Amino acid sequence: MNTDDVGDKWNHDTRHGLIPGGAHTYSRGDDQFPSNAPELVTRGRGAYIWGQDGRKLVDWAMGLRSVSLGYADRGVDRAAIRALRAGINLSRPTPGEFELASTLVDLIPSAEMVKFGKNGSDATAAAIRLARAFTGRDLVLRCSSDPFLGVHDWFIGSTVMNTGVPDAVRELTKTFQYNDLDSVSSLIERYRGRVAALILEPVGAQEPQAGFLQGLRDITTLNGIVLIFDETITGFRVALGGAQSLYGVLPDLSTFGKGIANGYPLSVLAGRKSIMELGGIYYKEKKVFLMSSTYGAERASIAAAQETISRLASTNAISENSGVAQTIMNTFRSWVGHTVLNDRISTSGMDLLPVVKFHNSDQSDDPWLKTLFMQLMLCESILMAPYFLSVCASHRGAVVDRTVKALDKVMPRLVSAVESGTVQEQVEGSPVRTVFRASN
Repeated sequence: MNTDDVGDKWNHDTRHGLIPGGAHTYSRGDDQFPSNAPELVTRGRGAYIWGQDGRKLVDWAMGLRSVSLGYADRGVDRAAIRALRAGINLSRPTPGEFELASTLVDLIPSAEMVKFGKNGSDATAAAIRLARAFTGRDLVLRCSSDPFLGVHDWFIGSTVMNTGVPDAVRELTKTFQYNDLDSVSSLIERYRGRVAALILEPVGAQEPQAGFLQGLRDITTLNGIVLIFDETITGFRVALGGAQSLYGVLPDLSTFGKGIANGYPLSVLAGRKSIMELGGIYYKEKKVFLMSSTYGAERASIAAAQETISRLASTNAISENSGVAQTIMNTFRSWVGHTVLNDRISTSGMDLLPVVKFHNSDQSDDPWLKTLFMQLMLCESILMAPYFLSVCASHRGAVVDRTVKALDKVMPRLVSAVESGTVQEQVEGSPVRTVFRASN
């Protein structure tokens, strides 16, 4: 079958009749993109994707941030193909998984042992279970500004989309504020002797203020709490060793995933041996059932990860990505800062992992303005992510120039729509929506 020619076989009603939400990831859903986005994409190469209608788009979403080099990278694919030709999933461990484990222990400052899985949710859930077993406590503190830390009940129960999670489970996760050590201290004092773990993305919507991450390290050590960094997004993106190597603060456990294998499915739980060994088979005390997956170490993803990490380590890709992100964000901010958009759009976080908020003058979210921006960029054949952008090593040269030119064309139209009060009427179809909402 020619995957570029699907016609109307998988139309809206058919897709939603087969799969709840019409996609296997909420972030790929129809409600996350404007109506002029391709309903289906058939292939990708480098920084481009092709829709089912043959339209070629520059892609700044990059497989929900999982692609760090570029789509269909030949070197990575060749490594994966060599591995699968030797048997993709064998009955005993293979040398490659130990080679990758050794590479990660060398790269990640806090890693003494590692365990492989297939998605970040499994890794964070395993980290929580380890922390509870290690401390003998039940409560988890998680950062309120982190948009997503996993699909499991310990996290989902603390969101507005908590239907199906028992009340008793919801009560076991409490939230603290980023860059606010007092909010952490008050929770630890309120639930003294009950907090097993504190988990957060080390950098996200905001960058850490001086002393914040070290303060978390100090307060968790003092109170016997396991500190967990979720580096599913930051790992192999802000630095090879993750944000922990960038800021010099070491957690007890950390999780990695997106970006490690250029889109091939692999996640990693890494941490101190004294905690990780609770999931081993020679530990003398009560053991923990730790991440155990038939496909956790399948050889194609292991080989893809080794090749991806090798390429990132042997090139200036990460620093060049930062430069690309700065170019895009500087162009975007220049239009925002000198126009009426200054009161309607705000940016925060690292340029490499920007958080862009489209809002009304009272700071409430404005999905119509966000949708119009994404819609207009699509008219220029540029797909912006709901999280704005994810830079990969294929975003270079003409791709960047084309995006800057598109911004210079689109942003004046956005200014005009705001000034004329016609934002909503210019949007085709429904506005994009947040994944986490209590109802549809």
